Amino acid sequence: MKMSQTLPAGCRVSFSIQTNGILLDEDWAHFLRKEAFLVGLSLDGYKDCHNACRVDAAGKGSWNQVVRTLGMLQKHQVEVNALCVVTASCARSPDKVYNTLKKLGLRYLQFIACLDPLGEARGARPYSLTPEAYGKFLCRLFDLWYTDWKSGDYHSIRLFDDYVHILLGDHASTCSTCGQCGSYFVAEGDGSIYPCDFFVLDQWKMGRLGDATLSQMASGEVAQRFVTQSAHRPDNCSACPWGEVCHGGCKNDWVWRDGQPHNYNCTAIRALLDHAMPCLIQIARAEAAARR
Repeated sequence: MKMSQTLPAGCRVSFSIQTNGILLDEDWAHFLRKEAFLVGLSLDGYKDCHNACRVDAAGKGSWNQVVRTLGMLQKHQVEVNALCVVTASCARSPDKVYNTLKKLGLRYLQFIACLDPLGEARGARPYSLTPEAYGKFLCRLFDLWYTDWKSGDYHSIRLFDDYVHILLGDHASTCSTCGQCGSYFVAEGDGSIYPCDFFVLDQWKMGRLGDATLSQMASGEVAQRFVTQSAHRPDNCSACPWGEVCHGGCKNDWVWRDGQPHNYNCTAIRALLDHAMPCLIQIARAEAAARR
């Protein structure tokens, strides 16, 4: 039975997959193209940076394998976005990261800050990303992106795109930039449901498929507590000139001191917005003019 025969009227379904790309083959590429999947490919900037943390089962760097997979997907005209985790080493080379990904033919890029292991103090690992390093990386990355935009060679960087859309009064594409948790659920292999992929933890288990409906879990105590907690933004947001653009950032970046949340990456995001806001406003005005 085709999905179109079982979908409720007015319901639209889209498919995407996030993968390191190592095990994808021609059959997978054909399937992904046929079913119109968007493929997010984990590709951390450039070879040495990627290989430092992404190794295969034999302990060898996986960059060459992933780049071959990218070429195969592009040959089959599969829509591919790059997901780059910004580590300490990655943050030191924004030009190399951006230019390498562009040369690979990728026009849609997403950069996410590297996370330290759960329960550990931030910044203790060799790959750990400090807010200062992240802020410098974002500012330089923005300059490279803005230069391309001015020359008509636009490449999408999701964070920057989101800020432009926020300035336009549109919805942001991620919950971390719109300041609202609860936009999706995560289903684990055993049917357990959680409110976010960053919070697949026992304390946030909402229930299990088959025991309750998604609507029942969404209105349940755990889900409501999760959303309510995220609505309490860090105190310093109220005095920040960019509070209504940043919205406090992702709750997963909050660290708690004296019972109050503080965004670990606050100084990084503020450095970016202090640096980039005039250009972001320029882009938003150009976009608004193009819509008229």
